[in-house]
Amino acid sequence: MIIEISHFFTILATGLFLLSGFFAVSIKNTEYISNLISRTYSHAFLFLFISFGLYIWLAATDNFSVLYIASHSNSELPIFYKISSIWSAHEGSMFLWIVFLALWGFLFNFYINQSNPIKSLAVGVLSLIIVGFLLFLLLTSNPFQTILPVPPSNGADINPVLQDPALVIHPPLLYIGFVGSSIYFSAAMASLITNYSDKLFAHSIKNWVLVSWGFQSLGILIGSIWAYYELGWGGFWFWDPVENASL
Repeated sequence: MIIEISHFFTILATGLFLLSGFFAVSIKNTEYISNLISRTYSHAFLFLFISFGLYIWLAATDNFSVLYIASHSNSELPIFYKISSIWSAHEGSMFLWIVFLALWGFLFNFYINQSNPIKSLAVGVLSLIIVGFLLFLLLTSNPFQTILPVPPSNGADINPVLQDPALVIHPPLLYIGFVGSSIYFSAAMASLITNYSDKLFAHSIKNWVLVSWGFQSLGILIGSIWAYYELGWGGFWFWDPVENASL
C-alpha cells in the first residue's frame, strides 16, 4: 500500500510541475501569476519529497514487495547501505537525481525575491525540465514496480563493490553538483526569452554556480579516493562516463 501512495504522490507532483511550467511560459507574468507559479512549484516539491521519503522507509524496513528494493538490497545490510541501495542502480538513481533537481528549484524559489524579473520564468523552465525527467522515470525506468502476489523473503543484495562508506555519499554529492547547473541554465533561458540583460542576472546566479561547483568538486574528490583504494588508478573506473562527465 505504501508503495502505491509513493507512486501516486510522484504522479501528482508531475502534474503540478507541469502546471507550474505551463503558467510560466503561456500566461503573462503578473504578481498573481508569479505567486501562483511559486506556490504550485512548492507544493509539487512537497509531494515529490514525501514520495521519496516513503521510498526510503520501504528500503529501510526491507519491503521486498518492491521489485527495485528486492533486486538491490538485503535484510542483513546495515541501515545506511539499505538506504544507499536506492541509488545503487539506474531507477533509484534517477529518482534521487530528480529529487535533488526539484530541491535546487525549491531553494531557488524560496531565496530569490519575488520581484526578480526572471524568477517566475526560470522556475517555469526548471519545472518543465523536471517534468521531462519524471516522465522518463515513470514511463521507462519505474522504481515503483511490485512483485505480486508473493514477494521474496529476502533481497538479492547490493553490489559488493558499492558497499563502502564513500559510495554512500559520493553519488549524492555528484548528483547535487550535476543538477545544480539546472538553476543557472533555467535563469539563462529565462533571460534569453525575456531579452533581459541587466547585471541582476549575474548577481542572481553567482552563488548558485559556486555552490553547485563546490558540491561537484567534493563529489569528484571522494569518488577518486574511493576508486583509488578500491581498484587502484585506471582500470574500469578511469573510463566510467559518470566520473568523467562530472570532471
